[in-house]
Amino acid sequence: MKIALQFAMPSELHALPGARELAPLETVSGVPIFEIAPDILACAGGVSKVNAAMAAELLCLRYGVDLIVNAGVAGCFTDLPTGTLVVASEFVQHDVDTTAVGDPIGLVSTVNRVDFPTWQPECCAELLASLGHPAVTGRVSTGDWFAVKGQRAEWIRGTFSPLLTEMEGGAIAQVFDGEKATFGTPVVEGASVEGTIVKNGKGKKIRIFKYNPKKGYRKRQGHRQPYTKVEITKISV
Repeated sequence: MKIALQFAMPSELHALPGARELAPLETVSGVPIFEIAPDILACAGGVSKVNAAMAAELLCLRYGVDLIVNAGVAGCFTDLPTGTLVVASEFVQHDVDTTAVGDPIGLVSTVNRVDFPTWQPECCAELLASLGHPAVTGRVSTGDWFAVKGQRAEWIRGTFSPLLTEMEGGAIAQVFDGEKATFGTPVVEGASVEGTIVKNGKGKKIRIFKYNPKKGYRKRQGHRQPYTKVEITKISV
């Protein structure tokens, strides 16, 4: 299975360990393509839906990737703390409006759908949690407009009820839909995943201290959450 990590900005890609020292395999139409590990590519495709779609199509057609992981920062419509990890369950494109010809708001007529589902978001969130990185899942709105305040933001919040808003994810999901990617609702029939248990261990110790000054009660204890590290070796669809 070949996987691509797609970012918008080079600063996001450079957050990967060792990414700054890597030389690109090639640069196509201004998009540098890096090999992070065997069968794992990465690129900074640029900001905006057009750049994101162009980079995603490049990864699909030129490199034959099976899965694209789009990562980056986004604006939040809820009270989630800054830095919260969010796995998109689906994307909608808030700046597509052909209601004048009778279409529902957000409909992308070329593929005749409003929402673009992602690949097994609950499974991805569970995997992240097992690695010590808890995440939440939710709908994400995409469009070439990035803000969470003002009249436009209120309209997006009321119309699409998204958790986040950003600029590239919906375009990438649309490209994959056009390339006949298979999505599950909630599972892909006939699909299978093979993996190998790499390690059973415990996470970092969490120290818990209970104290009641009125009763002179003090108790200190520690906890290390058990985890199982699994290497996915094959995904068949």
